[in-house]
Amino acid sequence: MIRQSYDTDLTDEQWELLKTAIPEARPGGRPRSLNQVREAAGRQAQPSAGSVDSQSVKTVRGGEGIGFDGVKKVKGRKRTILVDTMGLVLGICVHSAKRSDHQGMILLATFWAALWTSLKGACHLLHRKMGYNW
Repeated sequence: MIRQSYDTDLTDEQWELLKTAIPEARPGGRPRSLNQVREAAGRQAQPSAGSVDSQSVKTVRGGEGIGFDGVKKVKGRKRTILVDTMGLVLGICVHSAKRSDHQGMILLATFWAALWTSLKGACHLLHRKMGYNW
């Protein structure tokens, strides 16, 4: 999936001019990546297990992404989330509630394909609910 370019995106030439003006990161503060958070907690940088789940939420505003979840009896949107064993979010996808859990997981895998590819060798276990049959 190729990302849409925006009017505010910098060209390579513009970035070369600006990058020297950006100060170095200061010590302390929040870790800059999930890998750093995992390593600070004494874990391996790459997760070895993950968990996928979804949640349907009511939506009061209209839009294309609204549907009815017949199982949970909710009209709105659904978020499908992939987390590691520490609960750190590895991927999230928001879509119409009318999509099944299985369809939401396929959508999540499509949007986060690069992450799933990197987890392929490291992630040995993926927890899922019954609705995620494949």
